[in-house]
Amino acid sequence: MSTIINEDSTLTKAVAGIVGVASGLFMLGLVSVVTAQPAQAQTKAEMQAQIQSLLQQISQLQSQIDQGGTAAHAGCSADFTQNLTTGDRGQQVMQLQQFLNAEAGVSVAQSGPGAPGNETSYFGPLTAQAVTAFQNKHSADVLAPVGLTSGTGYWGPSSRAKANSICQASMTDTGDDTDDSEDTDDSDDSDESDESDDSDDEDELSGGEASF
Repeated sequence: MSTIINEDSTLTKAVAGIVGVASGLFMLGLVSVVTAQPAQAQTKAEMQAQIQSLLQQISQLQSQIDQGGTAAHAGCSADFTQNLTTGDRGQQVMQLQQFLNAEAGVSVAQSGPGAPGNETSYFGPLTAQAVTAFQNKHSADVLAPVGLTSGTGYWGPSSRAKANSICQASMTDTGDDTDDSEDTDDSDDSDESDESDDSDDEDELSGGEASF
């Protein structure tokens, strides 16, 4: 119990600190609206981007406080089944962007198309960069199994498997308690999913294509 209280206290202090910084930046932004010259336009845009980033961090920290220190992955709205790369379009691209924007330390964009709440169905360079960041963050699970050391931006079987694993763990942590038989079924499903991904890896590698 004391551990949870300490975690909540730490997170609360973190939120308070970020709110203070965000408020300060916001006030500076208001002042700049009145006094800024044309040469300061870029600085104003940068401050607005920083404010947006801080507000996103506040939201994530608040979620952790509300859930006792463990936040669900907000971007888990789909089971990723498609390989995706630059130029692709579709619903899973938008779901991928939502997932990446909810992943700590990874984002498609801070503002404009691809930013949180403004995700698109187009897989462009910004999405590829975010996928690369995700792959590098989870390199042990995504890159190492296929002999790579740095991300490439291609959303393949091992990237999808890691994302689905994160989502599954998130739903398990925040869902209702289940009995042992349900846990066993979930484990079996996970094994079947892993076998399917392994099959995808073998198929792609046999064709000379990357499986990440």
